[in-house]
Amino acid sequence: MDSLNNLTNLDPEAAAAIETAPLGAEVSLDILARRLPKAELHLHFEGAVRPSTLHRFAHQCGARLADGPAPDSPYDYSNFTNFIKGMRMAASLMRDAPSVTGMALDVLAGCVDAGCRHVELMTTLNYHRERGFDPQAFLRALAAAFEQAAEFWGLGGGIIVEMDRPAGVEMALADVRDALAARDRGAPVLGVGNDGNPLTVPLGDLAPAYELAGKEGLRLCGHADLPQDVGTALDMGFDRIDHGFFAAFDPALLDRIKQREVPLTLCPTSNIIQLPGLFSDFSAHPIGTIMAAGVQVTLNSDDPPMFFTDLAQEYRATARSLGWGADEMANAARQSLQSAWLGEDRERKLREWDRQIAALLQDPRRSALPAQT
Repeated sequence: MDSLNNLTNLDPEAAAAIETAPLGAEVSLDILARRLPKAELHLHFEGAVRPSTLHRFAHQCGARLADGPAPDSPYDYSNFTNFIKGMRMAASLMRDAPSVTGMALDVLAGCVDAGCRHVELMTTLNYHRERGFDPQAFLRALAAAFEQAAEFWGLGGGIIVEMDRPAGVEMALADVRDALAARDRGAPVLGVGNDGNPLTVPLGDLAPAYELAGKEGLRLCGHADLPQDVGTALDMGFDRIDHGFFAAFDPALLDRIKQREVPLTLCPTSNIIQLPGLFSDFSAHPIGTIMAAGVQVTLNSDDPPMFFTDLAQEYRATARSLGWGADEMANAARQSLQSAWLGEDRERKLREWDRQIAALLQDPRRSALPAQT
């Protein structure tokens, strides 16, 4: 304490040396997890609305959320069925264009605060279509949030339209047609995916919808939640596979993913909370096995408020589990950006983000360092 009390008595050079001394490794990792430029590639709009935002919009429209002892009690996790109900509950508060844009902008703001430079936001159109919300109006409102996010924060990204797997192939085809129509009208629709209970409709049944999307230039991704889904996703030509962690138990499948250079968008905390009988903690999650096999892996948050996390926490928890230092964490951030669907000007963006990463590795407190003299 004496040295702190006497700080003002130090000469300027000694005082500056104290202030600019390197941080400890653990503190540096805490900061880097939040500040490193990164991309969020597996994020569900309907599952990403923060509890405080949920209550605010519910109050505005006179809706009543489930009673509970805490503000986030509507997101108490009990089972997959109630998890889907929670997503539909959030969707039910998206009643018009302003509410969609407002909630989406809040979600994107949270991503920016976790270091995101690019976000690909998934949305399950059927949750809104079944309530009478015109899909084109909904997608226009979502596009408006991206326009504002680009203006406010320079955030890039776009929309991934998720087919509702239990609704079957005809509804999936309708989702793809709506995605194409919105894209052709200027909405930043990047690709299509799928979501919903994987035990209802085999992934392969959605092949006609994926074929239409690919033929018309949309990128392809989707949830591969069952062991057999991973191979099917490869057969169907997915550009990325969401989850896909069961591949860790099949070396031949892992090698196939590696050879095809198809990234997996892993969400460790989501898997642990939903499947504690398989993965009770980060130490049991197969992310380390998957990465050791040479498969491209990105870290993502899935439905962050519903799983009590955010993207920065995913990076920090993974680093702690796998024994990463700053360089390994930076490489994970680079992989997320390289796996993103960046479109035009891709190489320039990657170079700029790499410059920012290099600066933060020198000093995580500062995103830009002065030129060396």
